[in-house]
Amino acid sequence: MAALPQNPSPAGPAGPAAERPRAPAAPSISEEYRVLVDKAYQKFARLKDLPPYGRDRFDHYFQKAFALYSRLWKFQQENRQKLVETGLKRWEIGEIASRISQLYYHNYIRTGQFPFLYDSYVFYEAIASREYFKEAVKDVAVANKQLRYGVRFIVVCLLMNRRDTVRRLVRQLRTLVDDYARNFQVPNTRDWKVVAKEVVRFVAADAMFDDARPVRYSLLFDPHPMALPTVVGPYGKPGGPKLLKLREAILTSYHHNEVKFSELTLDTFRMLQAVEWEPSGQFLKLRKPAQGSDTVGASGSGAGPQEGGPERRENNRPGGVAENVIDPSLPPNPHKYLLFRPTVPQLLLTLATAVEELPPDSAVLVYLSAAGSPAPPQPSMSQRPQTPPPIPEDSTVNDHDPPETSAERPGQQAPAAGTAGLESGLARVALGTPSPGQPSNGDNSRGSVEVSSTAPGGQSEPIPFEGFSVPRPSSADSGVSPGSSPGSVSGSIAPQRGEGLWLGAKKELSAGPGLGLGREGSARKGEIARESRGGSGKSAGDGFFYPSDLLPFTRRPLFLIVDSDTSAAFQSLSGEEVLEPAVMLLSPRCPPPSEADPRRGSSGGPASTSQGGNAGSLFTLFLTAPLLAFCRLHGVPLPLSPAVQDAMEAALGAGLVRWGEALTSCPSLDPSWQRLLGDPFLRKFTLRFIFCRASLESHITLGTKPEHQPKCVPPLPDQVSSEKPLISGLIRDLALGLGAERSYSLQTMA
Repeated sequence: MAALPQNPSPAGPAGPAAERPRAPAAPSISEEYRVLVDKAYQKFARLKDLPPYGRDRFDHYFQKAFALYSRLWKFQQENRQKLVETGLKRWEIGEIASRISQLYYHNYIRTGQFPFLYDSYVFYEAIASREYFKEAVKDVAVANKQLRYGVRFIVVCLLMNRRDTVRRLVRQLRTLVDDYARNFQVPNTRDWKVVAKEVVRFVAADAMFDDARPVRYSLLFDPHPMALPTVVGPYGKPGGPKLLKLREAILTSYHHNEVKFSELTLDTFRMLQAVEWEPSGQFLKLRKPAQGSDTVGASGSGAGPQEGGPERRENNRPGGVAENVIDPSLPPNPHKYLLFRPTVPQLLLTLATAVEELPPDSAVLVYLSAAGSPAPPQPSMSQRPQTPPPIPEDSTVNDHDPPETSAERPGQQAPAAGTAGLESGLARVALGTPSPGQPSNGDNSRGSVEVSSTAPGGQSEPIPFEGFSVPRPSSADSGVSPGSSPGSVSGSIAPQRGEGLWLGAKKELSAGPGLGLGREGSARKGEIARESRGGSGKSAGDGFFYPSDLLPFTRRPLFLIVDSDTSAAFQSLSGEEVLEPAVMLLSPRCPPPSEADPRRGSSGGPASTSQGGNAGSLFTLFLTAPLLAFCRLHGVPLPLSPAVQDAMEAALGAGLVRWGEALTSCPSLDPSWQRLLGDPFLRKFTLRFIFCRASLESHITLGTKPEHQPKCVPPLPDQVSSEKPLISGLIRDLALGLGAERSYSLQTMA
């Protein structure tokens, strides 16, 4: 037998008598469809498994996944009849549409651009109107897909303020969960019941916003950025330094038993919207249901996934283009990093990547909402464990996320992939050097942390962080040495430890030394220290975030908002910054109790105004919805009548505009404030902080108690202090209009 040729030429075997190989048969429609499904699922799973940082990597895999799902969607539309004849199920079409919606949603979370959120809504609404998961009652796997789709649809509707749709979907979800528990005896039934309870609790806590103005920056209520008055000083003037713009926002919350849904807590949900622009006309549409309801979009008008794939087409949007897009004259929304119960290393990694990627003439907003407590004593470096700490456990039912498969849980491999990036990124930020191959203007190819991922039980897997330190001021130097070069930090690497924020499980906090347990806690100091060096492998201070942890990142402008009972500890940063002075808004140490909870009625007893309470933080509410916070402070029943609400919103909006004019024209305004007040979002937070401070300082019973007063660093000028007629006059008018005059001494107010 003749030997076969080992390397045949592209033209085939030589000789005229040689047989030509037959061309492979063309795959059938069904086979081609299954190949596309497998490829798209692989790209989708790869995108989900990416670590929660790295913009370039995400964009690369997102484009590939989106292109495949666009092709897949168009293919099944063009060959729908043949595919149905070969066994295509309607729930398979629904799963494709659901994954396209997830792609849009995650892109919205990373970019902050509202059109992506709306596109996600269009596909979810199409799934609902066309009942793609109607046959889920027959199969447990399909039923799980239907429940996951329902939960994600509720999140999208909450972010779009489609509250009528949210209430309808919540009722449907509860019914589906009951049917699921009755029809399928599976272990995750309890988890779905917990999710349903979380949804109901979240919607009830957020019900005060049903008839309120939007939380987002709305041109119907807030001045256009081009109309803002010029800030005093050289900033923004021809030839002078530029005003700073908010480009990055880090939003994190870690409280026990706080109101949450999926990976959104009530406070971060409000802050998330507060750093976005309200789409033009969206609020008018919601206030006038006669012109179009929430359900008329994809179902009534036929909008939704149309022929040609999931590409965004603004002309097919419900209500017209003007009601669902951002005014093109406005700057883009800041890029956001949404962290749900992060570990301290994950938060530090997020800070490092954010400041490293920050463009010139830009600022980072850092919002920290967590329980505070005195720090435990630190073991020596030789006593610290060398193995990664175990995942802390939290037994609260609110820590359960919607049951998901590993392929659908974003950022699952983040801890392992992020260890090296954390160390090198923090070192570069501390030393002020760019990453390898990175230009000095701050553009970074490494990307950043966008959304924190959690393990089942609500705890993020920790990233090994032991043995790494950055230069910080010592207790002797307490900052930058005189005569040193700008940005240099002197002293040892061991910072002075004081109060901080606790980012860990509640049982660890209660068991730690020096955590407000009095003599009993002090007596257990040695025992706990020995345990932390022993089999647990976890130092007692691993869950504490100290104010000094922010020092390496003060080479970039930081706008810091701390909502905690130990927020005053962050005042120690003032004067100790590496290069850029930080601006801070700090919550009261003891949030004031309301006279009555407006959501419980006039006789409902005191409201929960502490951080992480059932209604969220009052301080955060003042920064995101000041009129509602004023009502909650004084126990004014909600909702307000339309006439009263419109009058009070108009009075508050006009008053804040006057305050802004007075603040920006004040010659004694600190330069740190001058360069930030040109940004509309940071300006809005500052003016609402002044309103919060005036409402509390002018209060008859709370005004004399320092623990109930918020603070800001650097201090604002006296022209906007609570005693000035310009400030007290607005408080008086609102108190009279809302029936809260008994809380203030009106005779002394202008």
